[in-house]
Amino acid sequence: MKFANDKNLKNKINEVIRNNQINTWIAELFNEVNSYTDFFSFEKIDSYVKQGLKEPEAFVNIMYDEFNFDKNDQETIGITDEYCVKRIKCLEPKEYLNNKYAQTIKATGRYKQYSLRNITYEPYQTFAYDEISVSKDYKEYSAIGYFKKPFSYLALCEGNNIWMSLNPNEIETMKPFINKGHGNVLVLGLGMGYVPFMMSLKDEVKHITIIEKDQNIINLFNNLLFPHFINKNKITVIKDDAISYVS
Repeated sequence: MKFANDKNLKNKINEVIRNNQINTWIAELFNEVNSYTDFFSFEKIDSYVKQGLKEPEAFVNIMYDEFNFDKNDQETIGITDEYCVKRIKCLEPKEYLNNKYAQTIKATGRYKQYSLRNITYEPYQTFAYDEISVSKDYKEYSAIGYFKKPFSYLALCEGNNIWMSLNPNEIETMKPFINKGHGNVLVLGLGMGYVPFMMSLKDEVKHITIIEKDQNIINLFNNLLFPHFINKNKITVIKDDAISYVS
């Protein structure tokens, strides 16, 4: 084939393969770090800040210590600087606490196997607060955030499994869909009703139909959440299977 001897193409393919390997390594690294509430702490961070490092640099140095990375390896330093130091962000709690849903819905409780309860991020606990961004050369950059003080958010759980929650990631990733909402909107799946709640606040949204097949979720919603909704008249919940309904 003609492109077999194309040096530029080979170099490009090798670059993509290399970037994919780095993407996988970074993803596994963040998955490991984010799975612990106490991987980072004020004491660990502060010890590096007192040495003149900025907080994101302190986070990376703690990872170097915990995973025995070579701090003199320039390749690793370059990767962690690009993928970690420049991507770790201290978040402002007010930005999420001022969310209209968070301000309006304070209910907790349970119905059958489901429960509404508050979950807390510990100080300096890291988590993905937004979607991964992808560059033109296929580098995947995670958006990793943390709070300096405990941050609690409402979550819908089945046992110990979180189905949906009002954490920063949920708020950020739902923004594009909420912003596009207009006219008559169809929502497949009820959850905590966050998207319907936010869309119902928009003048350009006339009505929202929600399809949910689990009667227990509907009952929990009707008993604990829906009474606090501002624009109830805009919302209808139908018990049905989403695929069947759309068909």
